[in-house]
Amino acid sequence: MSVFEDADFWTSVSGMAAAVTLLISIWSNYEMKRPQVVASLELDTDKNSVELIVHNYGNKPAYNLRFASFSNGIVMSEFRDLVSSSFVRKGIPVLIPGARRFTIVAAGAGMQKLANERATVQLVYEEKLPLGFRRRVREEFVLDYVSFSGALYQGSEANLSRRALEEVNRSLKKIASSLSRIDLKLEANDGRRPQG
Repeated sequence: MSVFEDADFWTSVSGMAAAVTLLISIWSNYEMKRPQVVASLELDTDKNSVELIVHNYGNKPAYNLRFASFSNGIVMSEFRDLVSSSFVRKGIPVLIPGARRFTIVAAGAGMQKLANERATVQLVYEEKLPLGFRRRVREEFVLDYVSFSGALYQGSEANLSRRALEEVNRSLKKIASSLSRIDLKLEANDGRRPQG
């Protein structure tokens, strides 16, 4: 009788296959339910600014999130106080799934001075493991302005509409001012207000 005809052999093989399948299933489930925290720079065309964003794309909260390393080289000097009083220095106690925090690091024409700036930042956070244990996660992200260099400021439809309404408002004020002057001249010429 060969080993391939032995029922105990096949029972052992199928048992090991079931155990491996179970472990892979548990691991896949765990991986799908982890926090997935990402740090990035984003261009906000409505504000003509660049924001540092920390976003949890995962399915579980990230706890005690902080920057282990951060370079002010990617922050315009006029925003350094703002950034140092934000989550960049203070950390984030809990970042739930889908949540994000942001702070402006550059704006306006001065962004061109940072066009070649690049920094590697490290984020450290904790994730909850089964049985209530926590694991510390350290991830690195490269933040750079190269992908924004040469980007044109193009306002959104809402921003363009706001500008158009402001222009209409200015025109209406000019018309009202002109009508007021005409009214005053007519009163001065007649001594009375025209009936109409």
